Amino acid sequence: MKTKRSVVITGGTSGFGYELMKAFSEEGWAVAVCGRRKDRIERIRQENGNVLAEICDIRVEPAIALFLKKVKTELGGIDVLILNAGSIGPLPLPKIEDLGIESLRLTFETNFFGNFNFLKYSLPILRKGGMVIHVTSDAATVPYPGWGAYSSSKAAFDAIVRVLSVELKENGIDAFSYDPGDMDTEMHHLALPDDHSHLENPKNSAKILLKEIARRLEKNE
Repeated sequence: MKTKRSVVITGGTSGFGYELMKAFSEEGWAVAVCGRRKDRIERIRQENGNVLAEICDIRVEPAIALFLKKVKTELGGIDVLILNAGSIGPLPLPKIEDLGIESLRLTFETNFFGNFNFLKYSLPILRKGGMVIHVTSDAATVPYPGWGAYSSSKAAFDAIVRVLSVELKENGIDAFSYDPGDMDTEMHHLALPDDHSHLENPKNSAKILLKEIARRLEKNE
């Protein structure tokens, strides 16, 4: 019998991550998600009993280690790792001259160092032929006023992923950053509460990424 493919999604309790969790689950994948909010983790456990859902703050190394130990035990390993957890940074979005160094550090704690630690702890259980995806943003390359903390943290981790893609190539592991575009999510509305432009439903965006993952996995087989 063919073993189910497994996916681990950080920041999987709301928005894009939550829709990814549902999309993969519906396709029969073994799914593990983590997030910081207990109420949202409990909701996932009640609604999706087949999903491994655990509280995990990616800024805390012991929490990462504990979560991935459970992933190893219950899923056996990771085929696809989606680094989706992120912080928008200080609100309201400040110009560079008003951006405090502590606010910048806090943003990097999640978007760069948190993702980096989660990646490092995941690599030993990442299966050959697998995939690492960093959910990024066009803000990593486009200079939007007020987005200095978020933009720089995303751009920095995009650079890590580019190096990773070269280092993991010999194991057949595909590593890349993926921008799902502007979506109708809590994070977007917190950052831009007056934005009334058309925003993509994260459910549709999740299905698009799932198709791209399936295409790449099939190509690598």
